[in-house]
Amino acid sequence: MKRGTIGFLLCAAFVGATSAILLFRADPEYVTVVSDDGLLTVTGFARAEGIAIVQPLHTIGIYDVTPSGGMQDLLAQLRFTSSTVVSDDVVRFNEATAMWERQNVANVDGYLVLRTAHLGRFSVFPHEDVAAPDFVSVYDALRNAAPANAVGYRIVVGYEYDAGSLHRPRRRIDDMGQQGGCGGAVMPGKVMQYSADTRSANVLVNDVQTLVDFTFFATWFVDDTGCPEGVPFHSAESYGILPLSI
Repeated sequence: MKRGTIGFLLCAAFVGATSAILLFRADPEYVTVVSDDGLLTVTGFARAEGIAIVQPLHTIGIYDVTPSGGMQDLLAQLRFTSSTVVSDDVVRFNEATAMWERQNVANVDGYLVLRTAHLGRFSVFPHEDVAAPDFVSVYDALRNAAPANAVGYRIVVGYEYDAGSLHRPRRRIDDMGQQGGCGGAVMPGKVMQYSADTRSANVLVNDVQTLVDFTFFATWFVDDTGCPEGVPFHSAESYGILPLSI
């Protein structure tokens, strides 16, 4: 191949690549924003109005990433700076249950990185291990008080406690909860109803004996007729059904 032809091709490739980069950066839907404290960076969100990070007044380390709510167009990347990456959890506030829920993140070059299409209120909490009781009787009591014509349910569990003068906000416990319905299967129903119950217990939190308040938040799926005749309303575990993600 002639030297002039090679030079032309290389030049064309460079111009093409440069144009692609400029087009990507010029895209009004491609946004990178940084929180006021510099600890959170959000990038790559496809919405015409872009994204924003708001830190509510009188709060430290809490970030409202907007637009919040339902699933958005494409994944956004949230990158949190943390001095203790290995022992920290990125959490998102679930408004329905009023609980902070741990998110699945990756440790990338010393940052906590979360990719999600569901924005909202986020924070970074120290990881905690909670030795909670089984609370079998509480699940039974909630299920026995299910609304009329319920065909399915899901119960999630959160905990909170006071540590000296500080109140630890309610956090969901990942491996606790129950679900079920007609024949043990979670049926969708037509409407959703909610109920909650609270219990207190002295348990170990990070190996320290602590008085903890546990909240059991139930979502009930209800239709017009309830379970078919002869089909009991039970937990999925009672029938050996593999539980869905709660």
